[in-house]
Amino acid sequence: LLALDISRMFIVDYFLLATCQSRRHLLSLARDLCEWQSAPGFPSSRPEGGGESGWVLADLGDVIVHLFLPETRALYDLELLWGDAPRLDAKCLGLLEVTEAAKPLA
Repeated sequence: LLALDISRMFIVDYFLLATCQSRRHLLSLARDLCEWQSAPGFPSSRPEGGGESGWVLADLGDVIVHLFLPETRALYDLELLWGDAPRLDAKCLGLLEVTEAAKPLA
């Protein structure tokens, strides 16, 4: 999980990049994003992409969430593309609880 502060460079404040362990994991997290986006206060849009592409993007207003399969994340390498953006500590952003909840069961 990587958070990039792009508030100086773009129309949103943060990119959140996450690698999913499988296609099923990717689709499960995409479904969760759909549920979160239906809550009051979130933009009324749906995540784009899907299991076939290995990449799901969700616009949460000030945050754009990118969910990737490992090979897709390596292919597009957004970390390199946005290399000047400061990296943020997930712990500081309160994201550790989210990442722990999103881990697939063994």
